[in-house]
Amino acid sequence: MPTTRNPRRGSLQFWPRRRAKREYARLRSNPKKYKGLQAFPGYKVGMTHVQYLDTFKTSLTKNETISTPCTIIECPPIKIFSVRFYKRSYLGLKVSKEIRVVKGDKFTNRRIKPMKKDNSFPETLEEDVKEIRVCIITQPSKTGLEKKKPEIFEVFLGGGLEEQFNFVKDNINKEISLLDVFKEGQIIDLHGVTKGRGFQGVVKRHGVKTKRHKSEKGTRHALAGSEGMMRVMYTSPRTGKHGYHLRTQYNNWILKILEKPEFKPFEHYGIPKNPCVLVKGSVQGPYKRIITMSVPMRPVFEQKHAPEIKNINKVKTN
Repeated sequence: MPTTRNPRRGSLQFWPRRRAKREYARLRSNPKKYKGLQAFPGYKVGMTHVQYLDTFKTSLTKNETISTPCTIIECPPIKIFSVRFYKRSYLGLKVSKEIRVVKGDKFTNRRIKPMKKDNSFPETLEEDVKEIRVCIITQPSKTGLEKKKPEIFEVFLGGGLEEQFNFVKDNINKEISLLDVFKEGQIIDLHGVTKGRGFQGVVKRHGVKTKRHKSEKGTRHALAGSEGMMRVMYTSPRTGKHGYHLRTQYNNWILKILEKPEFKPFEHYGIPKNPCVLVKGSVQGPYKRIITMSVPMRPVFEQKHAPEIKNINKVKTN
């Protein structure tokens, strides 16, 4: 019989397949063309269906009501926890000074270093500062989750240096809502950690095909490499931990933002109490997992229009 040639099994796009260090994402890039806060966190509630009017000119279902699955993300308001001033060094940008704005008395369930006496926000901007970033703190206690420990992570600011300084100065000790950052019809990126699936074999972890039913010594095996090799190559599919990886979904469409949602109770989550985002399609991670929404890094198009929603499933109706 002729020799069969198949492509290798398992994608090398994400390598090594190591688990995430924490449940919330770390933002590492900034497009620098959007003003204000560049990201906003939320908690995944679940999925539902939305019916909206298709108004795209080139669509096959133009002027028809179509149904699409969407993910609901609850977004309680956030606060600025600290401000970081970056200066230029021979190794690149480096934090020269960090000023904590929120006191640690409210967040006793989080280990926070005490504030310094001279830790006050300056009235004027120093000359050597090249960039300003903020660390935001979430408020999961305002949701119906059992979780009370807040997340603290760094978020970029858009615009020029003076615009960044004025944004921090105007929003100190204030709650920042979802509508201050995003709006309906906008394109966003979603950062989150996927479901953890534990120790898995090569068939589920790398997509290796199973052998035929009459094969000897099992059917769920893979070759450890080519013949004659003195070691196992790193490209060979092997067993190991699967899932709980940090992943980013690009160019997601915000269908609707509900300021006062009236949903029916969701399984394993309950009833959302804060403003919710309805994102088209599915989102990585299980329910209750924190999802960070950010401005698009590589948008296919700048911005879509807000769709005309006809019906939302699981919404309370009189």
